[in-house]
Amino acid sequence: MPAERKYTWNDREKASELYVYQGATLEDVAEQLNIPLGTIKRWAADDNWQENQAQYWEVRRDTKLYLARAKLEILKQIVDSKDFSLATSAAAIIRADTSMKNSLSKQDVTQAADQISQAAKAKGLTPQKAEEIRNQILGILDDEQA
Repeated sequence: MPAERKYTWNDREKASELYVYQGATLEDVAEQLNIPLGTIKRWAADDNWQENQAQYWEVRRDTKLYLARAKLEILKQIVDSKDFSLATSAAAIIRADTSMKNSLSKQDVTQAADQISQAAKAKGLTPQKAEEIRNQILGILDDEQA
């Protein structure tokens, strides 16, 4: 009978990272690292991998949402500054930002687009230009559905 392999702390950390941060299943971790599934399951239970994974993804989601909302707030401030060419560019950048596409709800995007459009009109932007900016922001939703 072959001698039982001794695993290093590094092996355990690699396994944890695959599961917690990369979303691999326990079976995938065992296969990728060539470690018996029973060992992986024991490590996962001992080190609370499932709870750690849930916390990690929750924080990641919340952070992405916070950043997406902050970007929209920056866009609102640009509109308030009356630099509308910069507002159009910022809207295009935000639209292309894939992290925002995955973080914002349809309601968040629509509400922000409407607020930015109204602010632009109030600051003297033509209704057509304000609508163009609004449509660029709403393009986040179109890209999501594609």
